[in-house]
Amino acid sequence: DGAAAPQPGVAVLEITTSGQAAVGETVSVTLQNRSTVGLQGQLQFDAELLQFAGAAEGDPLAFALEPLGQKVFVLRARPGAAGKSTQVSVEGLGTSAGAGAAMAVKVEGDGNVTFVAR
Repeated sequence: DGAAAPQPGVAVLEITTSGQAAVGETVSVTLQNRSTVGLQGQLQFDAELLQFAGAAEGDPLAFALEPLGQKVFVLRARPGAAGKSTQVSVEGLGTSAGAGAAMAVKVEGDGNVTFVAR
């Protein structure tokens, strides 16, 4: 799968998207924890171009990933997005390394989404 070997003391989160969508269509955003520690954070995106697709309780954009786990978010392209592009990102990243151990978190991959006309 081409992923680089993790560096000691650094947790790695990979972000990928399905790339493009027309207005009204959905885009999938996959977060893959490439580390042996749990990760948590929040997905960030331009709410004028994308909206969360689906019902969810609590904060639908917060995530917690088990070691080597993944989560897929489904977002819908909003009216007015055609011809534009945006970057989906993560913030507030932290690890659950245990015993109060703090680790740096490195984000890899591409969170770019392009919107096309139907």
